[in-house]
Amino acid sequence: IALGGAFGFAVGGIMVAAERRAMSVLVNDTEAIAEGINDVPSNNPLGATADPADLGAARAPRASAEDTALSGSLGLAELEAKLLGRGFASASLRGMTSPIRATRELTLDLIDTGMVVNGHWKGNAVGAMPLSTEVGRIGDKHAAQLTRVLTGTWAAYKKAVPKRQRMSRDDFFREIGKAHRNDDIGVNPHVTEAAQALRKDTINPFRDEAVARKMFEGEDITVKTAKSYFPRVYDHIALRTNSNDFENIVAAWLRKEAERMKVAGKLDYDDSDYAAMARGIWDDIMGHPAERIPFLKIPAKRGPLKERTFNIPDEMIADFLENDVREVLSRYIRTMSADIEFDRHFNGIKNADDVGRPIREEAKELAAKAKTAKERKKIHDRGDADALMLQELADRMRGVTSRPVDPAFITARKVGKIARGASTFLMLGGVLLSSFADVMNIAARQGFGRSFGPLAADMLTGFKGVRMAKAEAQMAGAALDMLMPQRTQALFDIGARNAAADAFEQGIDVATKYFMDFTGLNIWNTSWKSVTAMSVQSRILKTAEKLAAGKTLNRRETMDLAMSGIEQHEAVRMAAEAGNWDRLHAGITIANADKWTDREMARRFGNALVRSVDNTIISPSPGDAPPWTSTEWGKTLFQFKKFSWAANQRILIASLQQRDATAMAGLLSLWSFGVLSTIMHDFASGRDPSKRSIRDLVVNGLDRSGIMAIIMEADGLMGKFA
Repeated sequence: IALGGAFGFAVGGIMVAAERRAMSVLVNDTEAIAEGINDVPSNNPLGATADPADLGAARAPRASAEDTALSGSLGLAELEAKLLGRGFASASLRGMTSPIRATRELTLDLIDTGMVVNGHWKGNAVGAMPLSTEVGRIGDKHAAQLTRVLTGTWAAYKKAVPKRQRMSRDDFFREIGKAHRNDDIGVNPHVTEAAQALRKDTINPFRDEAVARKMFEGEDITVKTAKSYFPRVYDHIALRTNSNDFENIVAAWLRKEAERMKVAGKLDYDDSDYAAMARGIWDDIMGHPAERIPFLKIPAKRGPLKERTFNIPDEMIADFLENDVREVLSRYIRTMSADIEFDRHFNGIKNADDVGRPIREEAKELAAKAKTAKERKKIHDRGDADALMLQELADRMRGVTSRPVDPAFITARKVGKIARGASTFLMLGGVLLSSFADVMNIAARQGFGRSFGPLAADMLTGFKGVRMAKAEAQMAGAALDMLMPQRTQALFDIGARNAAADAFEQGIDVATKYFMDFTGLNIWNTSWKSVTAMSVQSRILKTAEKLAAGKTLNRRETMDLAMSGIEQHEAVRMAAEAGNWDRLHAGITIANADKWTDREMARRFGNALVRSVDNTIISPSPGDAPPWTSTEWGKTLFQFKKFSWAANQRILIASLQQRDATAMAGLLSLWSFGVLSTIMHDFASGRDPSKRSIRDLVVNGLDRSGIMAIIMEADGLMGKFA
């Protein structure tokens, strides 16, 4: 089997060489590239102009219908979308096979589908900066930094203070939260150090970005509710237990505020109004989505308090506020990363309903051209369904559709989380053996020669290139699995990406992380993501230098660069940062994007790096599964299926779209390692693999490789009914 894989590599290498010699088609001539420098293709369905403050982020008119259409996959993508229907087709597959151009463009703008569109072959980076990738990588990067700071300061505190004199771990983290409301001055130097570091690394960057983008009124961030700003997260258990006390405190504060703000001696409120407003604030808090920071307004229908921010001093409601810095900042990261990127993508639009407006408008135009009432209804129905699906997807990425913090909704979440955690522990003990195919997907996506040739040379230097690539990837927001199990959480729905909602769920997440550490999966994921990052950035930077030198790209290079989300004129701008690159042996190049002076290109490079890593060492995005699987019961029922749906698009369909030597050799290698994984499983389970038939080895190899994941799932389901 191993020799089969090697044979596949050899054949692939010969075919690639022949293909390169025969390739003479130039996708973009010099005039087209020059024109593209002044005409950046859009990935904004609304066609709005970005904030001029965003250097290099301005977007021109929408991409064409042809450019947003899926590249040919021998009809497989369209067939699957039709057979799976609305119930089982992933959001990305359904969106990308829609006849409505605005649907396809919005799908590309929201999620990384992992599939090739026609525009990619032309060098048009359609969907260059998907919202899901940016939200995920920025959130993960800050969450990892939060983990580093808290872990480091807690370790230093334990070392410095005798056990009998030190506070508990939970109390330590609560004191950091209290310090954030007290000018970052804590009860001891370790608490102070943590508070100051987190304000510098987490709180201030998000706050400053939001203010610069004019996302909300300054009072929402600069209110004088404490000595220093700390996002508010409410203790919902205390609120439910002592709701009357909370409402009385709030009502008294509202009365004082109204008296302070009254005009010409008139006051528009009585005691019942204050009580109603206080109750309304309590209702808003308890009904607020659990994953988000609440920014509350006073629910006054008239008078001086109407539309005023609920900026009651923290000390008045201290008993009802959460101080645990892990809980507060995890929600803050989740809220701000999503909202800032949503604002960046859609230029100030606040409501996801408006995001779907272009889809309905285009459907209306198409329906007007239809010949029969039946055709018009079909077009309108498809437009409404597409808009609703993508609006819900956008809301889900922002966390506005998550369950409320009200304890009445917590039981279902906990039960689902317990079930998924138990399933993970019981069924995935041999998960590392099932991950062998990850190695060959690197060859399928990046090419065997440019992936494993440099890796072999890097072994002689103690993997210096891999270690530097890992640091670069982590700076961008990838390869963080040893700090926080990104991939396993995305694959198996066993935890939020940032943090759980309470101590119980945090315990499940910690246990899961240790389990994945024990099985070796987190080490495996981090290692191969680092190898992928080394290959990807070397390829991107080499391509950038080629363009800067005035050379033209071949067909595969053009597609690879565009699919990474980088326009050719942007690659030229990246090449201008070559003085900051580290050039190692065997063509390995490290970007050092943190040193780049062109910060917009550094951001785009980071996005491209994370996208390519996640498409190679497959990490499902929010659109890789049917929409209903985001519900609590849907996560549980669909727990081990997300990889199958993601692999179907990112391996099988993408390879059929490319149909070149690299892709075909990669598929052969994936199958070979799928067979090897089957044999290893047999040995681990005490079975004799020699008793398997050739057909059985072929089928199981395909199953474990992920090449035909959905087809194998369907075959298994039909087998059970048969």
